[in-house]
Amino acid sequence: MAEAEPVTTLIYNIGQLATPVGSSPRRGREAGNILIIAQSAIAIQRGRIVAMGPESIVRARFTEPDIAVDVGGRAVVPGFVDPHTHLI
Repeated sequence: MAEAEPVTTLIYNIGQLATPVGSSPRRGREAGNILIIAQSAIAIQRGRIVAMGPESIVRARFTEPDIAVDVGGRAVVPGFVDPHTHLI
């Protein structure tokens, strides 16, 4: 079993995590292709997201974080919408 990695921030108890499928920019119909991950977590190391997915898997990979944020089962969605030119 691999040794746990350090992490500075863990966002956990996410009811639904919405994330775009793939790593390249999407346009048109492809922009609506999102993945919803239930009961998930996000691990952040020095301001950069290093992992996200089911909470049990993310927690097993990392040591206890410096900062832990419990979002209380709420949804987490990407925040890079430009509201003055696009519908939210």
